[in-house]
Amino acid sequence: MTSAAPSDLATRPGRRSCHAVEATIREVWSEHFGRAVGPDEDFYDLGGDSISVVDVVVALRALGLEVRASAALRFPTPARLAESLTVGAGPAGLIDVPALRRPGDLAAATQLHPIRSGTGVPLIVVHSVSHVEAQRDAVRRWATARPAYGLTLPGGPHTSISALADHLRSFLPGGPLRFLGFGPGAAVATELARRYPQDTEPVVLIDPPAIGRPTGGPGSALDRILDRQARRFGLDGDETLPEVHAEMERAGWFRGTPTNGLPQLHRTAAGLAEALDEYHPEPFRGPAVLFHDASRDPTPAETWAPVLPDAVVHRRDYGICSPRRLIDDPLVATTASGALS
Repeated sequence: MTSAAPSDLATRPGRRSCHAVEATIREVWSEHFGRAVGPDEDFYDLGGDSISVVDVVVALRALGLEVRASAALRFPTPARLAESLTVGAGPAGLIDVPALRRPGDLAAATQLHPIRSGTGVPLIVVHSVSHVEAQRDAVRRWATARPAYGLTLPGGPHTSISALADHLRSFLPGGPLRFLGFGPGAAVATELARRYPQDTEPVVLIDPPAIGRPTGGPGSALDRILDRQARRFGLDGDETLPEVHAEMERAGWFRGTPTNGLPQLHRTAAGLAEALDEYHPEPFRGPAVLFHDASRDPTPAETWAPVLPDAVVHRRDYGICSPRRLIDDPLVATTASGALS
């Protein structure tokens, strides 16, 4: 099969990316309601109901999206409906992406890099894998006075989150530190905070995944991650690595990542997922602030409650897997700024 040019991936026959499906849904809703509709606007709040949803579904089907009225009502925002039709849908079996499975050309070494200068106790930011640039931008807005450093996680299998934290500690400066973690990095930030006890300054966790609950299912953690990526970005497995990279960047994922670094990042994510499945830590006896999407199942806060008994929990209601909503959320920004100031 001859691969399409990167600019054609979003419209190639067969699969559509979540980004492209969301854009189509927003276009149909905007025409139906007579104004521009954002990705997180609710169908009911816009004035829709179980009768008008039929017109919307007919319009979406005319554009090639196989949508049921029940799904449009169950997932009532463009972002949630798009994810249900792509990431959360599809026939049984896993979609492979060979371009992301092959060994990468870049070593995933631990790196500690400056994010912003300042005075006071340094902030160590433990990044997730997919949205590092967005996380750095957010930290620059939130931590307006103190110095901040980003910590990228090494690739490969990890025996445990605790062992990974022990390894990473040698890369950190001495003295008191504060910690902020995004996604899987939230667990590592918590373990690092155990090693730098603080009485008053909380560890801040943004969008941590559920922990201690092995997902199981067919294939390895890497198989399942590649399957979700294939569905999110409309991949069928025939794409070259530059084509995959172009589609991911178009949707705002892995920005700033060299093309040949993508395979290693996906193996890093798989190693973290396996370690998080087996993460059953003792309670963290320190202050913490946790932000999570309460519409996910299982709710991450439920699995974290025994670990962070003293946490202040802020629940949002986006109901999607993409971490970008919480990173950009105004309430998260205001609350995180207060916790980090």
